[in-house]
Amino acid sequence: MVSALITPEHFPTPELALRAGVDHDTIRAFAALQAEAAQALFERLHRNAAPDAPEENRFAAVADAYVQALAWRYNLARTGSIVGGTGAVDGTNADRFRTPITDDSPNLDRIGRIGRFRDDSVWNPLTRTYVGGTDTPASRIAAAYGRAAEARFAVECPSGDVLVNTVTLPDGTVVTGNRLVRGTPPGRPVPTSPRGSPPRARRVRHGDRR
Repeated sequence: MVSALITPEHFPTPELALRAGVDHDTIRAFAALQAEAAQALFERLHRNAAPDAPEENRFAAVADAYVQALAWRYNLARTGSIVGGTGAVDGTNADRFRTPITDDSPNLDRIGRIGRFRDDSVWNPLTRTYVGGTDTPASRIAAAYGRAAEARFAVECPSGDVLVNTVTLPDGTVVTGNRLVRGTPPGRPVPTSPRGSPPRARRVRHGDRR
């Protein structure tokens, strides 16, 4: 008998998802989809990875649940149903949701002051940045992350542009984690404005369904 219940409250909306051009109600409602999928995976594990099952069966059950979770996320991305992402989430680049992160295919997340996260910011073709506008939860938290990163660079790596994070495993083993890179990483294109009218980070107010 499965007694645990996974609810939307277990998936609080990250502030980075609440940026310019998105409807906050829609973003927060995505937690219900996550909870539904997580509950189904939990029940699958409960059936297939019982404590008294052989170890290889439990390992296989966990691996199967992981594959199912990847497939769920990919199918949402393929149909344009992912909300709150910072890349293409309209179904045009769904493969990135099932592509492993490697040195040749890194996942890059910007932190610091990000103008396009601000409501009503406008593209400046001279500086190739979004300027003006008003803060959103995403712009505020990204700026806070940037300040924290700069503080770490000042103490740990004042003359460099790459700061490697390490992770200590439960057995004491230390492994390399992600990296903080100051400036534009090599090979990453400089942002450009799409053709047509100057882009604007559009404000979507609470409850707006336009």
